[in-house]
Amino acid sequence: MVLDAQELADALAEEPESMYVRLAARWLTHGDPASPAPALTRNRVADALVAATVALKAQRESVPTPAWTNEPERQLDRLWHPSPPQLFGWSLAHAPAELKARGIIVEADSLVSV
Repeated sequence: MVLDAQELADALAEEPESMYVRLAARWLTHGDPASPAPALTRNRVADALVAATVALKAQRESVPTPAWTNEPERQLDRLWHPSPPQLFGWSLAHAPAELKARGIIVEADSLVSV
């Protein structure tokens, strides 16, 4: 089962933010980083997370990062950190660069699908 970026965007649009990291981790296991740009969800966090997740998958697979992942509407103006505030420093230090560049602060260990 291979998922495209639109499927991740759709899943994020249907779920609460508390599920976002789990959905991104699942997509990293089953996603196709070469899939076309998904429609914007009108939720800045979800749109940035889709772009960040696809960029991370592309980096992990040593394939070109799709240009659409760098579009301004797919990046946050403020950082999004879904963990408790006490863990912000840890998360910032351990978040993949592809996520941080888009305003998503989630440590790499949280992006492992089990």
